[in-house]
Amino acid sequence: MRNLNLILIKSVFIFASTIFLVETLSSFFPAHVPDIDVKEIEQRTSEELPGMCDTIPFMEGEDVYAGRSETAEDCEYNSLGLPKERYWLTSREWRGSHLKSMQASTQEKRLIMGRFKTWKATHITEFIEHMGKAAQQECKTFPELKPSLIVAQSLIESNFGISRLAIQGHNLFGHKFRGQKEGFIVAADDSPTDKFTRFKSEWFSLRSHSYLLMRKYRKRIKSKKPTLDEWLTALCGGMTTARSKEYVKKGNSVYATSCMTNVCYSQKLKKIINHYNLRRFDV
Repeated sequence: MRNLNLILIKSVFIFASTIFLVETLSSFFPAHVPDIDVKEIEQRTSEELPGMCDTIPFMEGEDVYAGRSETAEDCEYNSLGLPKERYWLTSREWRGSHLKSMQASTQEKRLIMGRFKTWKATHITEFIEHMGKAAQQECKTFPELKPSLIVAQSLIESNFGISRLAIQGHNLFGHKFRGQKEGFIVAADDSPTDKFTRFKSEWFSLRSHSYLLMRKYRKRIKSKKPTLDEWLTALCGGMTTARSKEYVKKGNSVYATSCMTNVCYSQKLKKIINHYNLRRFDV
């Protein structure tokens, strides 16, 4: 698996020439720089890249990844609206909320917003394809697993590979620290001081996740060839919050506490799988 930093660098590089062209033309023809409508940008990007634009509507306010409440102060941003000094983004930055408070003219803010949205759409596409290929390769070793499930969990648990835990700890699935020699990273989740495993690379994170699914959750599935829905049910003890709570009351455990929140974790995964057509990796 490629390093996540390389994916971020690639998505930034793709737009370097475009930004240079736009800014060069702006300097020569300042009177003809369009007054960009942010809603129009979002609409156009959504049409050109269906399913790949901005935050998923049903995920708004429903982040579950470790470190989702982290903030960053006194940060400088580049012409794409990305932090200059780090690769990871806070939840607020990922949503683009930080762009509104940047010290720049209205016209410049709109240009940066357009660049940021385009970078974000590209990054999402790059990360999904990256994880899809990695998951397919992993499922050659563990054929009972579903690539679509692995990809969906990596998206939701690492915030599309851009969380601090993913970048600094190569931890793509929110695995808690269990005494591994590589050490841990502290990130707020169920408590402000939760410890999460620091992996040597993304590959080790993926392989650890495969072992967890096969050793713990595969036992909950009776069929010889588990379906995607059976895997989703096994993670939370059901596909609804009520079923998950009932499952826990009987003394069982679930993959995440968000199995028992407003929208069940399994339902979130299923919606992400449908939204990004992740079943295409199961073929």
